[in-house]
Amino acid sequence: MNIFYLLVENDGSDHGILMHCRWSGKKIKFSNIQDIIVIPSLKDHYSVHVNNDYQIDLFFITDEGDEVSLNYHSFENYIWSPRKRLYGIQGKDIGFEVLIDKDDFHILNKSKENEMYFLDYVFLDSTGQIEETRVCESKKNLEYPMLAIEDDKLICCWIKENKVSFSIYDGEKWGDLIPFNRNNELELELNNAFYYLNEQYIKEKKVYVTKGLDLY
Repeated sequence: MNIFYLLVENDGSDHGILMHCRWSGKKIKFSNIQDIIVIPSLKDHYSVHVNNDYQIDLFFITDEGDEVSLNYHSFENYIWSPRKRLYGIQGKDIGFEVLIDKDDFHILNKSKENEMYFLDYVFLDSTGQIEETRVCESKKNLEYPMLAIEDDKLICCWIKENKVSFSIYDGEKWGDLIPFNRNNELELELNNAFYYLNEQYIKEKKVYVTKGLDLY
């Protein structure tokens, strides 16, 4: 079992330590993965992904002063790789989502600059090549953005003013915004759903749900 958490002093400090706790069933081992500078307004500073070969891919954000950076570690054969800085993100209200498909990384960045909200897609292939394209921009907040692959199509979804919209990537650019008619005005939020595949593997997906007990 692998447990990750961000250790931050309760004294107003902006310094944090990204921790990894690994339990073998008999012993517990703690590892300090990385020192980071936390961002008070950021909900999630890191994203963890485990593939079928039990390699762990870890993405995390740290504040570098003039911009924040997205960074990467991998855990393989019980060893953490050195930190790799992927790129910088400027602006406010920053967030990110990661979707891994085979050896390719699909990353969605959210930011705000000059009262405009932006969603930017970054594709990182197995050779380290990075391509970035704009998905959407709006004067209204683009909440709960996420990426998904359905029928071999890459889809980006988000919520604006409690309405779901999505766009489909054609391999070069993102298509026009497509509104989703859900036939009610119940307030939405983003949750995690877990799918039991076998005794050793559980798959996670992000889903939009209505607030309260009833799923939409």
